[in-house]
Amino acid sequence: FYLVAINIVFCCVDYKSRQPNSWYASSTQEIRSFVGNRTGALSLVNIALAVLYAGRNNVLISLTDWSHTTFLLLHRWVASIATLQSCIHSAIYLYNYMESGEHATEAKLDYWVWGVIATLGMVFLLPTSILPMRQKFYELFLAWHVVLSFFIIIGSLLHIVLRFSKQWGYELWMYIAFAFWGFDRIYRI
Repeated sequence: FYLVAINIVFCCVDYKSRQPNSWYASSTQEIRSFVGNRTGALSLVNIALAVLYAGRNNVLISLTDWSHTTFLLLHRWVASIATLQSCIHSAIYLYNYMESGEHATEAKLDYWVWGVIATLGMVFLLPTSILPMRQKFYELFLAWHVVLSFFIIIGSLLHIVLRFSKQWGYELWMYIAFAFWGFDRIYRI
């Protein structure tokens, strides 16, 4: 409940329109863009959390004395929230660019393509991670999950770097995700 509630609050509060301005034609477009930006940023944060929660050697296990099973449950919830946020982010920007007539130009750019790869990776990962699939095809699920997760993190990182040139620090969340993943893999060895 807490994870869902806090993400809803963070996605929905404190938007203020400042019209007129040179970036947005209307307050509706401005607020819609703010929601798109925030859901995109929160999706990155939640991707990093999902990677942390998935690890067998998650430092939080020893700090909280919770089981790995509990963290896997948190992993599934956080990953679902991140997927929803990514879809909202993508839908808003698709709408904005179609409304402004810039979609044909933007959709050809590399940052757009990598954003689509990351979002679609999350969308494909979610239904293939349901319990019956995990139980029946566990080894296949695990391999698919690792490969697709890697593309989600790489796609998100490239989407941000190609779009913002490391201007705002959003890429740090993907570096953190890789650090969590790398630590878990090295610790297993």
